[in-house]
Amino acid sequence: MKEKNFKELLKEARKFLNFKYHPVGVYFSQEKYEGEEKFFACVGLKRALCGEEIIMTKDTISCFGGLHWLGFEDMSSGLTHILTEIEKLFKDQKVFKRWLELVPAPPLGKFSSIKLSPSLKDSDIPSLLIFAGNPHQIHRIHSALIYSSGDLIIPHYYSALCQGAITNPFITDIPSITIPDTFAREICGFEMETIIFSIPYRWVEAFFDGLFNSDGAKEKILPSLKKFLKK
Repeated sequence: MKEKNFKELLKEARKFLNFKYHPVGVYFSQEKYEGEEKFFACVGLKRALCGEEIIMTKDTISCFGGLHWLGFEDMSSGLTHILTEIEKLFKDQKVFKRWLELVPAPPLGKFSSIKLSPSLKDSDIPSLLIFAGNPHQIHRIHSALIYSSGDLIIPHYYSALCQGAITNPFITDIPSITIPDTFAREICGFEMETIIFSIPYRWVEAFFDGLFNSDGAKEKILPSLKKFLKK
């Protein structure tokens, strides 16, 4: 990242990976924003991936999950009822509470707003970078990250989209792969093959290094490898 600026590298990365969606920077802030529009957190993320700057606050997020997992308000009691009695994602409250103990906890009360921006600038360093792509594109990102570390293990948590794409990688400081949940996929209109990959900023340099140097991050296997395999 020394020879080219952050935004230029991201532009090259998007073209190299042939992404339909914009890379999105995530910025946590104590700054307060006033907004009248209300939306689900997953919808806000999808809009950002489509090129719109989105600011999430306690007043703009209209879903229990978004309020809780983005750290705006402790909604664990309401989620317990919704996810065991209404949406039935968990057999009972005991199972749900066990899951709740195992996943990364949200940053409750630490931030007033979260900005999702596809207009990344060198002067504004995001906490996270979020990409959306098909399984092959996501594999190429993973290949880029493993290229210079060799020991990156990405845990996969069963999670809501906002939880997996934003909360988990922010709290753990480890890249995250998120399969959009059924509700978010239908509400947001994601393609069936879309997967989300989130990268904490400390991994960004390794990502760029591996993306343009790792053969695993390339779109197709090398002609020289094909020739070798035919021997």
